[in-house]
Amino acid sequence: MEEIDEIVKEAYKIFSGNKPGEYLDAGGLWAFERENALKLKSLPIRDIPLELLRSYHSSPKLRKLNLSELKYFAPRYLELIKDNEFPSFIEVLSLDRFGYFNESDWKTDERELLNRYALGVFRNYLKSEWKGSLLPHEMLLMFHKGNFKIDKLLKEWERTSEQESLIKFYMLLNNIEYTKYGKLEVTDAFSDKKFNDQICDWVRSKSVKVIFREKIQHALMNPGESFSRSYWEELSWRFEMMI
Repeated sequence: MEEIDEIVKEAYKIFSGNKPGEYLDAGGLWAFERENALKLKSLPIRDIPLELLRSYHSSPKLRKLNLSELKYFAPRYLELIKDNEFPSFIEVLSLDRFGYFNESDWKTDERELLNRYALGVFRNYLKSEWKGSLLPHEMLLMFHKGNFKIDKLLKEWERTSEQESLIKFYMLLNNIEYTKYGKLEVTDAFSDKKFNDQICDWVRSKSVKVIFREKIQHALMNPGESFSRSYWEELSWRFEMMI
């Protein structure tokens, strides 16, 4: 977690030169009260409360957003999300303002920092006990909606050996189903074709078959106290049925 804390500190420095304009990208004053807009701009960025940022983020968005404004608020977004506090009433959409911009819209050091942040958050998520935060597919979907490349996150999942990451793999499989046309599909209303294809292709790829079959076999041989052999047998059955 210290690595992520350092990245957030760095974000406050890198994005410090940005300021919001006279009017916020919050769908007009009818959607985001003037009093809230003034408060949001007057508070030190580190002191913006979750509920105020959430109200701003969830307001109807304009077709084209102000990148400098997003960069101004970006460090607070990153700080809240790392602590499992999500700036959207719909958690998987907590980074969708970032999704209005392409990789080329960011400076090299900015994009590199955002990528390190996503990788660090996901790595910590894989290794930590799940306590009711986002489901694995939702965590990936949140970054996808923000135009983060999730292929590196999936590669990190392949490399992670902790048992918690295998438990989350099981959780992922429980949110993938066969359609009536015999195709795999992520069962989430906010998923899109690109995300769905990337996740399902990954699950069924040769490398993942080899890597996770080995991990499951190891878990079967060493079930531990938290999860019985029957748990890992069920995971093995579901995995084999899916691939």
